[in-house]
Amino acid sequence: MAGALNMPETSKMRGELTGFDPPLEEGVTPTNRRRTPASEWIDDELLDYTRRVWSKAYGRVVSTDEALEMLMNVKRLAETIVAIRKRRRSGQ
Repeated sequence: MAGALNMPETSKMRGELTGFDPPLEEGVTPTNRRRTPASEWIDDELLDYTRRVWSKAYGRVVSTDEALEMLMNVKRLAETIVAIRKRRRSGQ
């Protein structure tokens, strides 16, 4: 099963997640998403957990890149929510 967990990413699989490709941070390419400064907070344990949970939910193996995209999207969502709350509190 270890070989199956390293599935190549395809644009079709990525489109199933959100329908949108995430913006690439500086120095990040679609095939080299791991361990960028923006994703330092994601350790192997969290990445593996995310893959297990979503592989079960999707009924197929979720790739490492897909799991990383999911986690980065959650981070961006949280950052957006925090920014909106700060603006509302400051009256803007």
